[in-house]
Amino acid sequence: MALRFDPEPYAAVDEIFAQEAAGDRSMEHLAESLDHWFNQLEKNPQPTMVRRRYLGPPGLWMITFPRSGDQDDWAILWDLEDGDVWIRYVGPASFA
Repeated sequence: MALRFDPEPYAAVDEIFAQEAAGDRSMEHLAESLDHWFNQLEKNPQPTMVRRRYLGPPGLWMITFPRSGDQDDWAILWDLEDGDVWIRYVGPASFA
């Protein structure tokens, strides 16, 4: 099972990891959280821990996780397509 990204979440994640690699400590917790959830999805998207909330339609699963400090929670929206996990959104969960 492969983990694939739509262009917008790919760009967002790429920027977060680039900032963290450049020494931006404010991105460290966020990058670690994203890495954790992406690893879980790639390993097995079936457990309830990654399927806590279903948004249907359009048929997306949502993972939310806290940011450090007073920052808003973040969300990962994903679905399965042709046997792969597709990341459709990564960003603030203010809509949730």
